[in-house]
Amino acid sequence: MTELVSRTDPILRKVAQEFDFNNPQMDPEELSVLLQTKMIQENGVGLSAVQIGIDLSVFCIGHRSQPDEIMTVFNPKIVDYSVDMEEADEGCLSFPGYFMPVLRSKEIRCRFSRSDGTTDTIKLDGFQARVFQHEYDHCIGKTFQQRVSRRVWERAGKKAKILLRKVKRGEVTA
Repeated sequence: MTELVSRTDPILRKVAQEFDFNNPQMDPEELSVLLQTKMIQENGVGLSAVQIGIDLSVFCIGHRSQPDEIMTVFNPKIVDYSVDMEEADEGCLSFPGYFMPVLRSKEIRCRFSRSDGTTDTIKLDGFQARVFQHEYDHCIGKTFQQRVSRRVWERAGKKAKILLRKVKRGEVTA
């Protein structure tokens, strides 16, 4: 199984390559299964290909309790953001233990391809919209660190160190 890249890996800060359905860099269905399997294994709600070292603009979002509803998106674009914003805590599999409030649009309209190459445009809101925006950021070379102030990031880092020490000692589970 592919491992998560380190939070310092430069792939997390570069714009990912478009997936080419005419000349696929890898089998799209295999990539979809790989991402979904790794996301479930890591107890995530989203995972971008770049987070496992694959330089492609692809991610999946969903929840392990509903594996049939996990959605893998290829070459995502957000075509419209609502002006209504909401701040909520986010974490990231690439930044273990970091949790902090991030301001995001409550609703988005997004366009992407499915693993068979068909293109969809859909509207997402609430938690799904938040996760889509977070994973989309990975595709455009942004991390959630860039969405918060330095003070918020440093505070989250201190809390992360404490949490990870507790996990190591077996006091809590990750």
